[in-house]
Amino acid sequence: MSQSLSSLTHLDTLSIKVDDDRHGLWKALHGLNIKSLSLSLIDGYGDLNVKYTDSMSQSLLSLTHLDTLSIEVDDDSPGLWKALRGLNIKSLSLSGGYGGLNVNYADSMTQSLSSLIHLDTLSIEVDDDSPGLWKALHGLNIISLSLSGRYGGLNVNYADSMSQSLSSLIHLDTLSIEVDDDSPGLWKALHGLNIKRLILSDRHGYCYAPLVRSLSLVVNV
Repeated sequence: MSQSLSSLTHLDTLSIKVDDDRHGLWKALHGLNIKSLSLSLIDGYGDLNVKYTDSMSQSLLSLTHLDTLSIEVDDDSPGLWKALRGLNIKSLSLSGGYGGLNVNYADSMTQSLSSLIHLDTLSIEVDDDSPGLWKALHGLNIISLSLSGRYGGLNVNYADSMSQSLSSLIHLDTLSIEVDDDSPGLWKALHGLNIKRLILSDRHGYCYAPLVRSLSLVVNV
């Protein structure tokens, strides 16, 4: 696999479906000239829990032309955040396999995301918000942020944390949130942001009717 991939000298986009984290995978990816890499689970199931942190880290760091990285994992882990640390990527997409990504290691996630100094686009699939999620997003220099759910829209349970986090994103231009239900916490979190583009939709891609009514009330106040 390693010899075959390295022979593809014009390859710039690579998408691989995996069911496990293997040392051989990272060896095969090492030093490729690709610009975009997507690692996803087979049919949404699998166990891409990062077991070979050093191998993954060395492999990703060797992809000097990498611009866009998309990873589907079952759960976050210290190894995942360590492997992502210091990459020169501009776009990062993180999603969960069976369900949305659960943020269990907020401090590691915070350190990792803040180290991505060239990151301008961040997409995270998470079913429920958490203080750890909003802590990890706080103060990033991203221009575009997308928050969605695997089986439903994002449930806003920590409105104050969400509000503080979003208001700290001073360069944020575009915000996309997938929600199923309207909530006071959502509107509180959006209040006063300097964004130019706001996209609110349900998991089917449509704007939920109560959202339209609530948004019109906010605009007309």
